[in-house]
Amino acid sequence: MENKKKQTVYIAYGSNMGNWEEVKEKVFLLIENSVGSIIQKSKTYQTPAWGKTDQPDFKNGIIKINTELSPQSCLLALQNIENQLGRIRTEKWGPRIIDLDIIDFDGLVFSTHELILPHPYAHKRQFVLEPLADIAPNLMLPNCSKSVSKILNSFEDKVVLKILE
Repeated sequence: MENKKKQTVYIAYGSNMGNWEEVKEKVFLLIENSVGSIIQKSKTYQTPAWGKTDQPDFKNGIIKINTELSPQSCLLALQNIENQLGRIRTEKWGPRIIDLDIIDFDGLVFSTHELILPHPYAHKRQFVLEPLADIAPNLMLPNCSKSVSKILNSFEDKVVLKILE
């Protein structure tokens, strides 16, 4: 671990391939072992694919962790977990065994070629906001003037998401 200060990070996870329960348990174990302590987990939602819609529904959720890693090291650790679980990046928004995205890193506003914080589309995606509202309804994402729950409530074209757990 790098920094001495523990940072609060919200990570979105999603998958539409493989055995979901096995994938999810491996993800949580690998995050605990290499990224940080999981503090909270949202419910898991089954959601329609976004971006490229001719594929199976996704299972999506959010975890809240504490980490001593820097944002860049956290991203690399999450990408390593994706690789360990067999993610192959062939097409944008295509099917995947696992997708891990940093949504918010302790309120940091940060931008490099590899990483933009907060996640640039988080406030536009119901499949991110719904599980995030489960565990942090009053969270204000940097550069947003409303809380997560208020952003979610203002969506005009919400779809009904199936809660899996």
